[in-house]
Amino acid sequence: MFSARNAWYLAGPKGKTINIVEVDDDMYKAIDLARDRLLNQIKRQRAKKRASARNSKVAGKARA
Repeated sequence: MFSARNAWYLAGPKGKTINIVEVDDDMYKAIDLARDRLLNQIKRQRAKKRASARNSKVAGKARA
């Protein structure tokens, strides 16, 4: 069994660490799976950040 471990820190005032562990019989498959999960999690975090920024702008316009 091979495992691929990644830890990434997303920069920003509320930076978040993404930890990923994939275990598979094939080393390259484990690395590919870990990469795919990492990309999905980064996309999800970016979408959350963009959505919160949009919501705060909309809320600011509604108050004005």
